[in-house]
Amino acid sequence: MNICLGMRFMGASDSLLCPAVVGKQSPNEKVKTLYIEILTMPGTPDWKEFCEEIAMEWCKIGGKKGVKPLIHWAKEVEPVPNLREYMWENNRENMEKFLGHLSGKVDMTKKLFFNDFLTHMFTDPRQLTDHSSS
Repeated sequence: MNICLGMRFMGASDSLLCPAVVGKQSPNEKVKTLYIEILTMPGTPDWKEFCEEIAMEWCKIGGKKGVKPLIHWAKEVEPVPNLREYMWENNRENMEKFLGHLSGKVDMTKKLFFNDFLTHMFTDPRQLTDHSSS
């Protein structure tokens, strides 16, 4: 398979959806986050299966203070199985804060985000379970 792996460390962030915000205990704490991206050429055979396999291993990683890895929103993450559930389980507090800032300002029944992936990601899986059982 033809792949390219890129990695870089970045400092902490105050952005609620940034992977670098999780695990930061105080504004002065020096937290570093490792960003990893694996790329290939379009049409590479078995790419989706490879992504799923890597994602399953990635989700097992435990960082400093038990913090789990989070996605970089701007990268190719659609092939990751059960991603919405994983993100809500490991970043629920910040996801809820983010959506809380939008509450009353944005009609959440409209397409808030301009693609189906983000609309899907920002739907709390617990709401789907609760809603379908009634």
